Amino acid sequence: MVQADSAEAKAYLNSASGITIGGEGEGQKKSFVTVVRTIKGTDEQVPLMIKLKRPSLIDKFLKGDKKNKLTTLEKSRLDWASYVDEEKIQDDLALHNKAGYLDKQEFLGRMDAKRDVQYQRAKELERQRQWQLQQKGK
Repeated sequence: MVQADSAEAKAYLNSASGITIGGEGEGQKKSFVTVVRTIKGTDEQVPLMIKLKRPSLIDKFLKGDKKNKLTTLEKSRLDWASYVDEEKIQDDLALHNKAGYLDKQEFLGRMDAKRDVQYQRAKELERQRQWQLQQKGK
């Protein structure tokens, strides 16, 4: 039994491919059904061949007779979620995940500032080179 608000339950409910469709034994079904109809005014019975409709895909999904098959990824996700629940480390993971994001943002900010400084230096060096070329040309 798993609590509904646990990470394992949420991972299972969020899995999109939890239902598989099987087509076993469908080839043995009849495609036509014989229906006998009596005509009004006479006692004559007329056999009618009525074609059966193919069962819709929605009906197959709603039946759910087949066991749900788990893929390796879903199984891994559920195992991780159950481990997180057992060890009660949700808060630690959330804290460290946010800290990782903040560290990345800080690093990117430093790199932008460094790039700006390098751009300004290159611009200044180019101005000096141009000025020296003008002075030599005079």
